[in-house]
Amino acid sequence: MKRFSPLTIGLAALVLGGLIWWVIPPKRSVAPTTNQLTTNSATGTSNANRAGAAPTVVFSTVDLLDRDPNFSFSVAIPEHWLVEYRPAVKAINMYEAVTGQASLSLSQVFVQYYTGSSFATPTDVTGTIASSQTTAGQPMRTYRLTGNKRRASAGVPSWWSNEHTVVEVQSGEAAPYVYYQFHLQPALTPSISETLWTTLQAGDIPATATTSSNQPV
Repeated sequence: MKRFSPLTIGLAALVLGGLIWWVIPPKRSVAPTTNQLTTNSATGTSNANRAGAAPTVVFSTVDLLDRDPNFSFSVAIPEHWLVEYRPAVKAINMYEAVTGQASLSLSQVFVQYYTGSSFATPTDVTGTIASSQTTAGQPMRTYRLTGNKRRASAGVPSWWSNEHTVVEVQSGEAAPYVYYQFHLQPALTPSISETLWTTLQAGDIPATATTSSNQPV
């Protein structure tokens, strides 16, 4: 039987490993999600007390199997956040992962939407609306909002009724558009909110999406 040298065996192993990597590439890291139609768990599993800039992972709405199909976007968020869909209020909740605490009490970003041919006129706005903005080629505007306490419900975070920043992003190639409303927790770190807008990718409206106007709570 012919014997191969250690060098020949080593080179063959490197070539084989390269072929395997090319055929089966590493899977992209995505943010953990909670699908409420398949599980009742709404709490995180790790400690949220972290210092310095946190590494991020990509969250895509396709990972939320029970979501309203009008939600179609991806964005980079801190890797220790979790994401859930709250069907009672048609909203996506991004929250810190802390063992034993309810997800809504740890909410950092609360995303709603409405549909229409143009940006709606918001109520309870504090100050002026900055509208000459874009993100990933999509029209965007920001403003400060004080949520209407009379219209608040148990399905929104406690800070929703306090003054906070809202970022609205238009999605779609033709009317009716989908307008995503990103409500930011008042104490959200500016570097995190900046990461959101530099990585946000709003996708096309799914074919199954409804076109009737759904004004947020």
